[in-house]
Amino acid sequence: MRRSGFAWLAMAGLIGAAFAPLAAAEKHEVVVQSVLGGDSLLVRVGERIERVRLLGITCQDPTSKTLRDRFNREPNPKGDKAKAFVAFRAKPGKSVWLELDRQTYDKSGNLLAYVFLPDGSMLNEELVRAGLAWPRKQAPNDRYDKRLRKAFEKARK
Repeated sequence: MRRSGFAWLAMAGLIGAAFAPLAAAEKHEVVVQSVLGGDSLLVRVGERIERVRLLGITCQDPTSKTLRDRFNREPNPKGDKAKAFVAFRAKPGKSVWLELDRQTYDKSGNLLAYVFLPDGSMLNEELVRAGLAWPRKQAPNDRYDKRLRKAFEKARK
């Protein structure tokens, strides 16, 4: 009886670790499951699947100001190119590293992260540098704002 109680506690500890929230101060290795868009991925974190929103960027045209512009327009060809770019750089089944900032989740439940590829490059920055995304302030998450702004200025030139 005592042994099974110990085994149960050990199993509960392992399950708890698999579902524990990620800490903001460190990088977390995850496996890409699929690419949802130019600025979002599905990843496996331990035993769970998380939807990740790339921090500091947007693939939506920032010049569209009204709801009508945002929802009643033609498909965004840059968005399709951004999705293809992300699918090429962060292939499903491959490992990437997530770095979190101050705010871990957005109001929609997406994990907010900077995505680092196996070669050490930041996917968020690569998208901006390629002209497929725009920098976007997402207070209080501002760790790489200057870096993304520099990439944007280079892309513009």
